[in-house]
Amino acid sequence: MAVDYILAVGHVTRKVRKYLASDLSFVEESPSYGLELYALLIDWDGLHCYAAGQGGKVVKYQLSDLQVVATSPLYGGTVRVIEQDAFYIYVGGDNIDRIRRYLKSDLTYVDQSPNFGGTIHSLLIDWTYIVAGGSSAVPRQFRRYLVSDLSYVDASSSVGADGIASAWDDDYIYFRTSSYNMRKISRST
Repeated sequence: MAVDYILAVGHVTRKVRKYLASDLSFVEESPSYGLELYALLIDWDGLHCYAAGQGGKVVKYQLSDLQVVATSPLYGGTVRVIEQDAFYIYVGGDNIDRIRRYLKSDLTYVDQSPNFGGTIHSLLIDWTYIVAGGSSAVPRQFRRYLVSDLSYVDASSSVGADGIASAWDDDYIYFRTSSYNMRKISRST
């Protein structure tokens, strides 16, 4: 599948920027978020994207012109990660240390998980579970919640490091630590 555009967010510009994939030339940018941006997600619909960061709000933009469509209520801290399913977006971050769920359509707040115990830096989701990783209290763990109501299910054994960025397959969770090492743990632990 060919990609026409690349999107980026950052600390300095405080905007979502669009670049041509072919030569990385600048195309356009969104209005200013106001503070540093850390998280960006393109909606499965291919028409929208979401950005969030230091301000604690999620902003939904049209991909065509990067204009604001909706803004969420405040998260309660800095948003570090955004994930999605068919109807909702899920955000995690610091200060309140919870996964919050918002409707994709207008970013209305729906509910939140119990406290993670530290800053959430990564979220992985399937149709049954959402897994959070980050800078948690000792022991450092990935924690699993039910997607249906965000209730706590269980946690991995200690992974010995912060789970900063992650991906998974059928068998393993792969993650980057705060010291930039790559690790993996079994999904069954």
